[in-house]
Amino acid sequence: MTEIVQRKSIIGFQININNIVAIDHFNNGKVSKLLKEHVQNLLSVNQIYEIIDDEELKQNRYNSISDIDKDKSSLYIVKSNERVNVDGKNGYPVYNLMTDYLVNPSSVFFDFLFIYKITQLSIFEIDACLDFHLEETYSNDFKLFSRFLKLCVREYKKSILSDDIIDTITEWISLNEEIYGSLKSNKLSPVTWTLDKTDFVKLIYALFYAKYLNKGEGHITKITAYLAPHFNIVFKDKDNTLSSSLSNSNKRGHQMFDFIKVIEKGFNEYLDTLKK
Repeated sequence: MTEIVQRKSIIGFQININNIVAIDHFNNGKVSKLLKEHVQNLLSVNQIYEIIDDEELKQNRYNSISDIDKDKSSLYIVKSNERVNVDGKNGYPVYNLMTDYLVNPSSVFFDFLFIYKITQLSIFEIDACLDFHLEETYSNDFKLFSRFLKLCVREYKKSILSDDIIDTITEWISLNEEIYGSLKSNKLSPVTWTLDKTDFVKLIYALFYAKYLNKGEGHITKITAYLAPHFNIVFKDKDNTLSSSLSNSNKRGHQMFDFIKVIEKGFNEYLDTLKK
């Protein structure tokens, strides 16, 4: 994944209330009742609200707090009609549907908001979105993520998921099962990596960015995860990402470029045998 694409993915594929609500409001001129209910409940559970004062009401063209409830296109939901004073600000507590809040698998309603986000994408974006969450949200745990997706399809196929989206998700799961299937195998490879596994990650990254693997195209963490079992390497969580591996190895005093010296030394020894 290139740096530019990665930045776009982080912004566009994250499950952020602000982003999801903004797209819904832009497309429909208001926030759907179903989305509004879930966001309100999520904010309520997490005690996330803000105070809107008289000046802010006027700026939003409201004469009173009750006008918010009458406005179906409003991005606010009134928490209470009673005035309160919080940190010196006097006004009314409201839920702001445009709250910048990232939702993760441990959050309430993550499944609904995840699927709702998928429905806002074009068919051509769904694969990239699922790739993003497999890597960033589920730490390349394909078994866990694919199970989550299957349950989501089962839960929402009769409500918010179209047949096209269901087919796309199902196809993505099938295509990736072959890649991650080798991770389930207990059969040992006849070839074993005998250096620090951090060096393996560095080597794969070097080959990938030198365009020796897949011409430098695709997802580097997927490639690393796929190749690792062939060398009897087992990774935990995000250890197959370079940043995580280097962070862990630095704590052990591992040197960044030692493996390059070892490889160069080994190759030179081979060249010496040719001279004999």
